[in-house]
Amino acid sequence: MNLENPLPRRTWGPVVGIALFILLGTPLVAFLWDTLNLLFAGIVRPWRLVGLLPAGILFYLLLRVMGRTVQSWDEDRESLRTGRP
Repeated sequence: MNLENPLPRRTWGPVVGIALFILLGTPLVAFLWDTLNLLFAGIVRPWRLVGLLPAGILFYLLLRVMGRTVQSWDEDRESLRTGRP
């Protein structure tokens, strides 16, 4: 019986990265979504408005980091395919 790892070592980096982005991004999206939903419903809660700007900035930065990370994974995959460094 072969108990070797079913995924190659290079596959684990993106899998862990995607899991981290989901783990960190889900609470941010939930907070932003709920706050904007309350604002559009006409319910203003000052403490939520104070947290909206930092959460929005954090979400923007997370998206930028995620985009750059995915782009580097694509470049790594392309270099493996072509054999160029």
